[in-house]
Amino acid sequence: MTFPEMKKLLLLFIPLVFFFGCEEDESENTSYNCIDNDCFSADGGSGQYATLDDCLSVCGDNNGDSGNSGQWEFCWEVNVSSDFEAKYYWSHSSDSNVPGSSDQTFYLTGGNTSASFTPNCYSYIGWSWGQWFYKLQLVNENGENGCANIEVLTYVNGELIQNDNMIFGCFSGVSANGLSCDDYCSTYGNELIISFPY
Repeated sequence: MTFPEMKKLLLLFIPLVFFFGCEEDESENTSYNCIDNDCFSADGGSGQYATLDDCLSVCGDNNGDSGNSGQWEFCWEVNVSSDFEAKYYWSHSSDSNVPGSSDQTFYLTGGNTSASFTPNCYSYIGWSWGQWFYKLQLVNENGENGCANIEVLTYVNGELIQNDNMIFGCFSGVSANGLSCDDYCSTYGNELIISFPY
């Protein structure tokens, strides 16, 4: 084989190596998470998005606007430690006044005055407003004095983003409707609206 023939063979062989040797390694267990407006690989299939394109379509600052477009799922876990029966009202909204569109009521009575409850998750697709709000209110219909230690865990897209602790209840003077008292257990009273970023 002459040198010009070897040169032609080599020129044919090099593109074949690049063509067949550069195979994309996309295992079926690779998925992606959106963290701080960037997409990152999450091995083992544990990511929020199945493909990089899915992640990029909702992650980051699209179109140069100030908000982020995406799919948001807000979930909560409420842990109550109390020795008196009470009713808890829950609402959440993008409005800081938290209108009652998502109201839920949880009764902690009998042997279950200390318990955990999980309000319905809320899913939203669109632009981020930057913050969301929830409202929690205690109603003491039985007129018992007592304090309730409450922890609210807020999750956005499965990630814990905020942990709020509060104390509701009355040292004395529960009103007839159970909404107020003469002497509260804390400065929160029996109702609190809290915001969290997303």
